[in-house]
Amino acid sequence: QQDAAAFDRLAAAPAGLQMLAAVFANSAFLAEAIIAHPDWAESLLTSGDLHRDFYAEAYRDLLEAELAEAGNGAPDPLTLALFRRRQILRIAARDTMGLCTLSEVTGDLSALADAILDASYRRIHAELALRHGEPEGSGFAIISLGKLGGAELNYSSDIDLLFLYSRNGETAGPARITNKEFYRKVASSLTETLSTYTPAGLAYRVDLRLRPDGRLGEVAISLDGAKAYYSSRARDWELQMLI
Repeated sequence: QQDAAAFDRLAAAPAGLQMLAAVFANSAFLAEAIIAHPDWAESLLTSGDLHRDFYAEAYRDLLEAELAEAGNGAPDPLTLALFRRRQILRIAARDTMGLCTLSEVTGDLSALADAILDASYRRIHAELALRHGEPEGSGFAIISLGKLGGAELNYSSDIDLLFLYSRNGETAGPARITNKEFYRKVASSLTETLSTYTPAGLAYRVDLRLRPDGRLGEVAISLDGAKAYYSSRARDWELQMLI
């Protein structure tokens, strides 16, 4: 009954009817999302979110609020998939209703991916640090390549990533491991979390094949190792890809 009432309110509003027609005509995937969660579509009209761009910081704040309800620890893949699906609905509604330009759509999609990556990484890192301690003297970077690196992500893009850590060494906790092993765990857990299938789909397909040595290379690479590879062994297309 609540879902039926939400649909009635949407259909009664000219903007709501326009949004339903645009989404249902263009995407079976998002039409199913509205059927399952009509409150998502209704909130777009009442919140004003249909008429404004989001940046990565805004997405991250929204996601952190949802993740906080589940407590600390690594994010649940279902929570991430649902969050992405809801935000994709907002972006696609703006797109199909002609409320934004193509560059705004791809920028919005890229900002959403950035926020999900950032929030997920921070929680996974924190959970591993409780067990192993912080890596001494080392930082970590997620380098976005391909369409995400150019802020030109589309609705169905996978995300091409490169994981780098700055220094070798060991963690400072009770169960000490090398920095290399710590960041390998971070990278593997992040990749698995984002690409796990759930009833709401997955967050992102993650492609790591652009890293040094491709499938044969380390999942997380030291900065010195990456510099050595790109200065001596990388092929021309690998150097061009970094641009």
